[in-house]
Amino acid sequence: MILSHQTPSWLIRKLLDVQKSRRTAAEVLCWIAVLVLGGFQVGWLAERGPLSLSAPRTVVSNGPAAIRSVEPLLVFLRDVGQAVPPNATLSLRTSSSQPDLDTLIAVGQLPGHRVVPEYATGPAYVAAFRTDFRDASYRVVRRYRDGELYLRWRD
Repeated sequence: MILSHQTPSWLIRKLLDVQKSRRTAAEVLCWIAVLVLGGFQVGWLAERGPLSLSAPRTVVSNGPAAIRSVEPLLVFLRDVGQAVPPNATLSLRTSSSQPDLDTLIAVGQLPGHRVVPEYATGPAYVAAFRTDFRDASYRVVRRYRDGELYLRWRD
């Protein structure tokens, strides 16, 4: 509809009021959306902990809680990897219900080492993560917060 000088003033006022009410409704919906998204953001931050400008300890440090449960193992493997010489055979012993998965994680985290399954015979090193390891042919080389590193010293 084209407004001209012959258009009644009441019609012009009504059209302006409709446009104003549409703009107001759009602004209200926009603010509601901002508040909802802000609420989701606060929930996300509360779940993951406080923000910091420091680097995370591991790649899973800022992930969901289910993934963060692997973080102590990753930190342990990082420390073990620094203590074991390159290309040495290493077996990981855990109290986990999924030892094969833990071994695969160790393979990925220790690329310069030869990681063998826990049932392999005679690895040069055994990393015991949150479990007791008893074998007379191994002795403790290093102790960590979550485990120990053993070296085979006799056959």
